[in-house]
Amino acid sequence: MSESWSLLALLARAATLAGPELGEARVVPLRFGLVLLPLVDDVVAAHAVDAQPPFIECEWLTAGVARWAEALSRRGPVAYVEAEYEAGDGMQAAVMWRDGRRNHGPERRERAPINAALRLLGVMRTEAEDETSIIRLARHPSTAAWLAPEAP
Repeated sequence: MSESWSLLALLARAATLAGPELGEARVVPLRFGLVLLPLVDDVVAAHAVDAQPPFIECEWLTAGVARWAEALSRRGPVAYVEAEYEAGDGMQAAVMWRDGRRNHGPERRERAPINAALRLLGVMRTEAEDETSIIRLARHPSTAAWLAPEAP
């Protein structure tokens, strides 16, 4: 993991995060058939609703994005992940939906919530690398960097 890392994203299989429901949102391919949908400001704004945030554990998750992820999960599991690290210190959170219902989390801790969600999406750790490292999830320092022309 780099010195500074922040991420707000949806993770799922490519077939799950495809179609007209995505609007202008862009997905970025990862390894093992997974994709990352960066939750940049315009994507979050497109799903704005006037409601309280759904989970205290997920600091940046809006009610609108949670409802959108829940709806998308009718086609396959969808994970919302957030991470904020500076100089190696920070927190991460994750929650997951499957079949239109929450089936994991939310959880917030210094380490592990994102890896747990990735395991539920089928990513297997090795002795040398955890799930986040295997799919190179921390290779960009910020959410917006995933949409830069040179990404992934």
